Amino acid sequence: MGVEKMGLTYEPGDLKDSFSELSGLEEYVLIPLFDTAVSRWIDHPQTDDVVTDARRLDSRTYSFVVRGKLVTVATSWTDIDWDDPDESWFKLSRLHFSGDEHLTQTLKDRIRGFVAAQNLGELVRAAGASLKQGKEYHLRSDVSHFYFASNLARQEVPQ
Repeated sequence: MGVEKMGLTYEPGDLKDSFSELSGLEEYVLIPLFDTAVSRWIDHPQTDDVVTDARRLDSRTYSFVVRGKLVTVATSWTDIDWDDPDESWFKLSRLHFSGDEHLTQTLKDRIRGFVAAQNLGELVRAAGASLKQGKEYHLRSDVSHFYFASNLARQEVPQ
């Protein structure tokens, strides 16, 4: 019988383990990047002989069958609208895993591996494009700078 473990999380600061270029940035700045990267996997999970099924249970909870057992992933969201307390702009900011300890770690490692395999510059530009769909002038200045003016945001896409 596996050990149930609550509290295993994957969050924006964990992106620094995959991308050394992010060291020195606050976790808050990384929230839009995390939202973009993790949403790509969680909205279209890759199933195989280890992760055999994935279902959205509600707007904030997913279930995965990992090695024949259920692992639940709950999402947390953070309001990134820095400017206007009367408006909200929520981005995915944390995954909470529950279920068998080893299987939750397996699923977390799968998501982390998927994210680490992405092109960081492309992720930053995709997150910036997503932010441009909102009121970008409501963002904190360091968030704006990272997604619109940093070297990663301005890199040309290789042809």
